[in-house]
Amino acid sequence: GEDARRAAAAQRAAVNSKEKGSYAHTRVTMSEGFDPNKSRVSEDRLAEFIVQEVDPDLSSVPGVGDKAKEMLLADGVETTYQLIGKFLQLKGASTSVREHADAMWYYLKGVGINSYRAGIVLAIAEKVNTMMSGLYDPEEFETAEA
Repeated sequence: GEDARRAAAAQRAAVNSKEKGSYAHTRVTMSEGFDPNKSRVSEDRLAEFIVQEVDPDLSSVPGVGDKAKEMLLADGVETTYQLIGKFLQLKGASTSVREHADAMWYYLKGVGINSYRAGIVLAIAEKVNTMMSGLYDPEEFETAEA
């Protein structure tokens, strides 16, 4: 909980110092992090992944291509189960849905994944939520229209 929050905050601060304000227009409270609206994974592909049994091949995760797979393997994540485990590991007792998704987003950024990062987080979060209801809530990411 607290560790994941601190890690995400430290990563966010490091990124902000390098990319001052590049995402400032997307959210008032933070300049960067997980935003499901930035997912480029198709709705059909996401729905298919969510309802299918877990395929151990990392390439089965929407958004994980050859480069992302290489980066995950280099970090010791060899299967979809381990990627789900990494996601679960980032969930502390008091970690909010948004903090949890952000922590996964920053983890993927930390291993070097840039393309489809939001899609990967969304796919894993939605998949895990079908296994453990309440772990992800898409309504947490809906923004009020002004």
